Amino acid sequence: MEKKTYLNLIFLLVILFPLNLFSQQDGPRGEYPDAIINPYWEFYSENRLSTISGGKGYTGVASLGDMSSISLNPASLYIEKRFNTNVSYNFRTRVNYLPYFSSDDYLKNALPSLSVGGGYRINENFQTGFSYQNNYSYKYDFILITTNEFGTEIGRNEAYYKFISHSFIVPFVFNYEWLRLGANLNLTYITGDFDYGEDIFINEFPTSGKAELWSFIPQIGFIISPNKYFSLGASYTFGFSDNFEWEYNRGTPQTSYCEIPSRLSVGTEGKLLEDKLRLSLEYHYANTSAINYLKDKSNIHLGAEYSINDFWIVRGGFFTLFDFRDVDDTWNYNTTFDQFFITVGGTYKYKGLAFNVALLSSYLTSSSGVKHSIINAGIGFDF
Repeated sequence: MEKKTYLNLIFLLVILFPLNLFSQQDGPRGEYPDAIINPYWEFYSENRLSTISGGKGYTGVASLGDMSSISLNPASLYIEKRFNTNVSYNFRTRVNYLPYFSSDDYLKNALPSLSVGGGYRINENFQTGFSYQNNYSYKYDFILITTNEFGTEIGRNEAYYKFISHSFIVPFVFNYEWLRLGANLNLTYITGDFDYGEDIFINEFPTSGKAELWSFIPQIGFIISPNKYFSLGASYTFGFSDNFEWEYNRGTPQTSYCEIPSRLSVGTEGKLLEDKLRLSLEYHYANTSAINYLKDKSNIHLGAEYSINDFWIVRGGFFTLFDFRDVDDTWNYNTTFDQFFITVGGTYKYKGLAFNVALLSSYLTSSSGVKHSIINAGIGFDF
């Protein structure tokens, strides 16, 4: 009896993605990007790994910080003694993604979501180090339904799409009096894979596949501190585009294309109450309109940090994550992806150790169908 397969079906391969995954081609730049390796998913996929920044509205472009802060601005790296090491890990709550299609489709945390690194103060003016980070990742789990020619369900498979970026970063920082200049030499390894299960038979239709590519993505930044009460910072991350190949369990390999946007962040930090209270205001931008069904990402971040004493620091903040899709009502289904995150966090210091924790959540302030929370914890050590 002939089988017909519905991958949730028309939704996943036609409605959700602008191009069927397996008919992709090297078309006009930005017009037909890959379905899985794609900034479309950044309403959920950004891990926001810096625990300290996470607690204060994910700000830090104009602040000094540990090794995990270099993803916001390489110039922010500040090693108080000779060495700094830092490990942070986070967990995101899952999202029932577009539930009007299925209650069994979820966006989930894709492991690892990790930042680990060490920094070294060469001398009074130069600092460097090494860091490994997963700045973007997601796993999309869904149920694949198999029917016969009469439309009767005869089987269900658990299926998924997954994307993870692995960044290997060497930061260089120069500081002199009121000026800090920084650069991240960032080699990024990107992986994507999917699996529909082995019970699907449609000619040579592949049921699993993997893709990978390497790219050099430099980031530069500066911080200016004209006095001890105020600082101004900015960071720019270069975008890139590239072709890569999907390898399937059956069928011929296919060439696909990805477009990763450039990013710009600018911000200020003010210091009050003899430097016990720090307030941050930032603007974060990404050129996601390089893909023809997305708009540019433009968001505001606010943060506050208060040092209670030599041991305890508390933080709070807010940031927006506006819907950056640029699609018609057929895609929107009268829903919004706008999210408004409230953040809280803190640090406890003890003999060179810093224990950090942060919670970032859009549940209380958003009506979005993709609202979620991020729990982040980290440990730093200066010696």
